[in-house]
Amino acid sequence: MLANSGVLRNLPSRLTHGHIFVTTVSTCLIPLLPLLSSIRLQNNIHPLDELPDELLVLIFEWLAVLNSAPNIALLRVCKRVRVVALDTPNLWSTITLYGLKPLAGLEPLLALVGPTIPLSLDIDVAGEASYPGTACSPARCNQIGLALKKEMPRVRSLTMRYHPHQRAHFETLLQSAAPQLEAVTLMCGGTISLTDLTAPRLRNVEVDRMQLGRSVLPPGSDVRTVVLRDMVLDLSELRTLIESAPQLQRLELHDVGFVADWQVHQPPRDNPLHHDHLREVIIRHPTLRQDAPVVAALLSALHLPSLSLVQLDLMPSDATVSGEMEALVRGLEPTTICVTRLIQSAETLRPQAVDKIWTVEFGPVIFTFSQLAAGRVLGALLKKAAPKIQVWEADEAFLRQFVRRGNNRALPSMPYFEKIVLVVEDEGPEPPLELAEEALAACLKARDMSSARS
Repeated sequence: MLANSGVLRNLPSRLTHGHIFVTTVSTCLIPLLPLLSSIRLQNNIHPLDELPDELLVLIFEWLAVLNSAPNIALLRVCKRVRVVALDTPNLWSTITLYGLKPLAGLEPLLALVGPTIPLSLDIDVAGEASYPGTACSPARCNQIGLALKKEMPRVRSLTMRYHPHQRAHFETLLQSAAPQLEAVTLMCGGTISLTDLTAPRLRNVEVDRMQLGRSVLPPGSDVRTVVLRDMVLDLSELRTLIESAPQLQRLELHDVGFVADWQVHQPPRDNPLHHDHLREVIIRHPTLRQDAPVVAALLSALHLPSLSLVQLDLMPSDATVSGEMEALVRGLEPTTICVTRLIQSAETLRPQAVDKIWTVEFGPVIFTFSQLAAGRVLGALLKKAAPKIQVWEADEAFLRQFVRRGNNRALPSMPYFEKIVLVVEDEGPEPPLELAEEALAACLKARDMSSARS
């Protein structure tokens, strides 16, 4: 059948035409061969080939800073880029590896870095809960722990994320000598204890979703900043932590829940906290409960006049914060308080939601809360602070609070009130004059009523 097909019958003529075509093309291209050869040589010269190695190293280091870690993709650009990148140990001094597969390259990356170059390690062996199989096995965790322990003498920054059941593989790591270690961040690993860690240069400690042990920091620690996130605390744990770091300057508590303990009910003046160097206390989104006034007890035990910043961020809060406000006012005894309200995004309420955020400032205190808690917080502020305040700095929103509470006879006495200072946003409209006069009249009436009672 193939012999009788048209394909085979026409094959000789097709081959003849093909030979003629190839011959014609070859004849036309032979004069162009020198030009094509020069074009090919020019294409072999990549723009990167004209850059000196020193400039390439600067570009790589800039990319590492931009991405917070070296880019493994650099090794796949071309042979020259790979050679220059591998010959630059400083480029690989920051190692960030999350999950089982990326951590397979941990040991080769550690080998790239010279033995005298400090390391910054960000290691996650826990994997993603939504992706089973990404967590490291016990055997692999043990290998990683041993590899990291070997490098601890030159580790400058260590971030570790592991599950509580993986903690045993890294206990020896946190008990080793780390003479260059300056910052430690631990996440999700059960109970934290750094008492056996020999790190004389340790300055920053951050703990996320873990629990504090009886002793957290090494004896005689020189830690300056402690950040605690998403955990449950009581006052005795906070007291132990603060007093174990005599050089502590900054304490941050983020999304922390509090439980009552026996120290909450002790008179703060009889049991003060010793913190000679503490200057900044930041508490964001605490879980406040009426039966566990730990924040109020903490503020009462602190020597507030020695602090340069006390930031309390409630958005929102179900508590009345009366105890917290009383502790701040009693500890600082302010004579001037500024209260303003801004309209901005409140991610803590709903994504892309718009909420009215209030801010109260006096001395080192910055107290922010959402509109949902405004009635309770402002009521506590006026009740505790009004009897001693001489000057109120207020925007239009707080002026309306004066007028509304004055009309409802809910404005407390102000025996020392002198004046109201209007606060106007940049390029914003000034409050109506009539509103300012009504607010001033309400405050003067509250002062006259207190004078009449006395």
